[in-house]
Amino acid sequence: MASTPEEKESARATRPRIAQVVVVDRSRTDRCTTCHAGVDDPRFADAPQPLTSHPEIPSHPFERFGCTVCHSGIGQAVASGDAHEGLLREEGMVTPSGDIRYGEERIRPVLKGDLIYSSCVSCHFGEDRKDPKIIARGKSLYRGKGCMGCHRLGGVGGKVGPSLDFIGNKRTDPEWLLKHFTDPREASPGSVMPSYRELGEKRLRSLVAFVLSLRRVPYELVSGVPLVKKNLGTLVTPPKVRDHWDPPRSLELEKNPYTVDDELLDEGKGVYMKYCAACHGMEGKGDGTAGPNLKPKPADLSKPHTGMDHPIEGTYWKISTGRGLMPGWGQTFEHRSLWAVAEFVFAFGGGMDHGMEDMAGEMQNTKDQSMESREEDGHEGSPAMNMTEEH
Repeated sequence: MASTPEEKESARATRPRIAQVVVVDRSRTDRCTTCHAGVDDPRFADAPQPLTSHPEIPSHPFERFGCTVCHSGIGQAVASGDAHEGLLREEGMVTPSGDIRYGEERIRPVLKGDLIYSSCVSCHFGEDRKDPKIIARGKSLYRGKGCMGCHRLGGVGGKVGPSLDFIGNKRTDPEWLLKHFTDPREASPGSVMPSYRELGEKRLRSLVAFVLSLRRVPYELVSGVPLVKKNLGTLVTPPKVRDHWDPPRSLELEKNPYTVDDELLDEGKGVYMKYCAACHGMEGKGDGTAGPNLKPKPADLSKPHTGMDHPIEGTYWKISTGRGLMPGWGQTFEHRSLWAVAEFVFAFGGGMDHGMEDMAGEMQNTKDQSMESREEDGHEGSPAMNMTEEH
């Protein structure tokens, strides 16, 4: 690149050296520019790595942000393998048979491609934020595939799986997350999570990016401003098992303001299949994928003695308020959707006055058709179907 005698002389005098950026408050040191020496020189825009210049981002100067806040990696390392691959961690896991198996996971490997956008949303948050496409797609999958039926995020969702608040600080390895989504029991022995392999590489990558984005704002970026711990919801210890669960006698239960017709019941079925079937099963018998590992076991909604012998208003109250591992959905679903799933669930346990006598047969037909389609197409079907078929 040298074009003048002075530049050529300077180039000949250049020797390898340790270059580093000490971020504000000395909370982090990034030595990436030891190898990536051309990051701030636009003449190297077309040069091969590690000399390629970095796109100019005026609002993110290197001396303020460094490199790893966006790209991740181990900033203090001076060997490419150590810097890019992250720290190797071996984790001992107890299998359902009682054996101990050790699995490997990388801590803070460099984020490649569009996964880097997962770093943006930990700092850029608020109502005015526009999520990058890969994050928006992952967030949509999280909601659309019923993940919050088992996982809690920001105080909303189930308690069967681990809370996802700030999970991006704990699980920083994209490869581990990808394995967890495609083969959960290989990554975490005993996991009750279904496989989402059928989503395909592009959508799985979006889900990985979304999970990586669930992290705290890096301390050094607040530059001395004290952090206020935000309560995003805590896991609630399951209460002692009781023989029966009914609304308080003193409570005036809400009446259903909506007409119970096929449209309302179909809406309730959609909510149930997405958020409830993982625990309560496709036919409401308490035999969902997560059921065998839960204490107390999910209720068998097909038997009146599980609570379906009290009025429909009680069913609505239970779904809205929750108890123990059963989340309360009152702050999550719209009012009509809550009543729709309540009416649908009520029909399982003998509430056949809504024309639901053929409910079990319809559910079985839905399952059979899905299995036939899966065999013809060579796909695994929807997650809701997989949750029953895997066990």
